Amino acid sequence: MFHVYFRKYGLSDDTVDFVGHALALHRDDRYLDEPALDTVKRMKLYADSLARFQGGSPYIYPLYGLGELPQGFARLSAVYGGTYMLNKPDCKV
Repeated sequence: MFHVYFRKYGLSDDTVDFVGHALALHRDDRYLDEPALDTVKRMKLYADSLARFQGGSPYIYPLYGLGELPQGFARLSAVYGGTYMLNKPDCKV
């Protein structure tokens, strides 16, 4: 369980909250009672993203604004051969 690691290193409750919610992006405190591997992988993904983007944040919106979020999804969809449309009514396939 992940809370064992926090106790082992003597981290404060504020640090535990920061690591679990800001770095690993957990929505609630259930991760404390689950195996640590998922949280460690999430923290590694955050660290890898932080290293990839040199702007000080692994998130795209602080660097380029909220308008780039849909553009990022459209690019990702194009990479996988899909089409991403905004503000269009549902269509039948």
